[in-house]
Amino acid sequence: MKSMAQIVLVFALLCGSAALAQTPRDEFNQALAQAQTNPNDQPARERVIKAALGLKPPPTIPEDARRHFVKATAFQKGAKSVSDYGTAIDEYRQALVIAPWWGDAYYNMGVALDSAGQFDEAGTAFKTYLLTNPPEKDARDAQDRIYVLEAKREKATKDKTADDAKKAAEDSKYGWLLGIWNEYFRITGTQLEYYGRIKATRNGNQVDFTPIDSRSGLFPGQREYTTQQIGADEKPLFRANVDEAGNILWQYYWGPGFPGQCPSQIGWQNYPVSISSDRSKITLSISPILSVQICVPSRSGNAYEFTLSRPPT
Repeated sequence: MKSMAQIVLVFALLCGSAALAQTPRDEFNQALAQAQTNPNDQPARERVIKAALGLKPPPTIPEDARRHFVKATAFQKGAKSVSDYGTAIDEYRQALVIAPWWGDAYYNMGVALDSAGQFDEAGTAFKTYLLTNPPEKDARDAQDRIYVLEAKREKATKDKTADDAKKAAEDSKYGWLLGIWNEYFRITGTQLEYYGRIKATRNGNQVDFTPIDSRSGLFPGQREYTTQQIGADEKPLFRANVDEAGNILWQYYWGPGFPGQCPSQIGWQNYPVSISSDRSKITLSISPILSVQICVPSRSGNAYEFTLSRPPT
């Protein structure tokens, strides 16, 4: 026979074990505290959901969580833009921080995320909803939505690939032209010259080269080097028209007042250019210039030379 001391010891151990054992409610509260401390921890959410399913009766939805849920639903119904859906999503997230076991909130947030184009996050929301053990019909609906999201992601990937390819093709035609260039203009055989900077911007299938900041040099009609400020309303003086095949028609704008200029030249004129092999230098030469008196090529041998070069990096 066991002694009375042994019986007392066994009884004490049994009582101690019972006292140390966690109840399902204790496990739920512990998981909930962890999830609320780390609201972006998906495994922590899943532990709360699992613990909540083991409670009879199930945990009550706190009033503050319901307040965020109702607000989210209202925002979602009235949403007309991605930003509007974002407001609803934020409210659903706040509701789920408080009640991370709430299936309806996951489902509705998944719908809002889908509408906002956040397909990966929407899929996670619907998968989490399925963990809450919804009725069979609702589970079927959520799973089908997950399949639809897979199709949307695949299409988005294909569209992005096509857009990237289109952008690469556009960059090959236009990209090398855009940005800041150094400008140099001179009339050969004279001291007339100036330096400045030009910014190239795209306008449809055309790239406009517009002076910026200031120019320094010896300008027509002057005897000393000066600096001229460029106004904000300065018009392009050089442009490149690019066709679908990437061929470029180069044009230079002649305003009134250039030495040796024939009046018929005023406006945009087509000219060939030479481009360096690394496409860092563009040169336009017009030789010889025209005699303004008779509008025929001058015998002076002078020429306009216009050069664009990339600033050193």
